Order: sequence, then C-alpha cells, then structure tokens
Amino acid sequence: MAVPLAGQTNTAAMLGALANNTIKLTQAPATSSPTVAAVADVPGCSITITTINPNVQVAIVGFFDVTQTAAGDIFVGTCMIDGVSQTPQCDINVAGRATCGQMWIATLATPGSHTMKLRMAVTGGVDTNITAGNTTITVAQFAL
Repeated sequence: MAVPLAGQTNTAAMLGALANNTIKLTQAPATSSPTVAAVADVPGCSITITTINPNVQVAIVGFFDVTQTAAGDIFVGTCMIDGVSQTPQCDINVAGRATCGQMWIATLATPGSHTMKLRMAVTGGVDTNITAGNTTITVAQFAL
C-alpha cells in the first residue's frame, strides 16, 4: 500500500491491504489460435484487477507465439491498459514460428477496476496465426 497522506481516512479494506501487502500474480493464456488481420484483441489474454488505493504499480509481461508463412509479414503485439496502448511493442518479421516477449510497467493512478489486455495486428498479409496456450499475459500487482 502507498504511504497514507496526512489527514487521510483509512478504510477497513486499506488496513487489510497493509496486513496482506504481497505481490499478486495473475495469468491468462490465449483461448484460440486466430488468423491475425486487422488490429484485434488476443482472445483470452485480458486481465481485470480492482485496486483500492491510488498509484498502484503493475508489471505486465506478454508473450506472443506467432506462426507466419510468408516472408515480409510483420506481426505487431501490443498491450492496452484501460483502452490506452502502451509502448514498446513486439515485432516479428520472419517466416516460420517465433516467440516475442515484452514487459510494460504502469502506474494505475486511480482506485477501481483496470483492464489489461494483449492486442495483435499484422501488415503485409493474412497468413499469420498466434498459438493458443503459448501466447500469454501475466500481471504482477505490487499493491492493492
């Protein structure tokens, strides 16, 4: 939990967070292996957390397991938090199968519900697939 501000009223939930202030890990694998075309969410790779404090830090790790049959296709994997795209991104430009990993660090400024998800796109063709189960998002929440 963040350090309380002077004069801040602490709730029972906040005091409970002090007693249980551990890192919370959540993981979600892709649930299908779609062909990547336009920008789209990776099916199943979405995690929603609820925070009770402001300025909670999260680390998001995404792995994209991609198969492309044509040289010149460029796969782009990104992370979105509450509808806002994060940088950097994963880029794969190889015929065959490849895995790309990326990590994003963010501060969730306001308490409440926050959704983190992986997104995918491809330029140059429509013969790119992600692999279900091997494409994953993991979120580490460092406070409640």
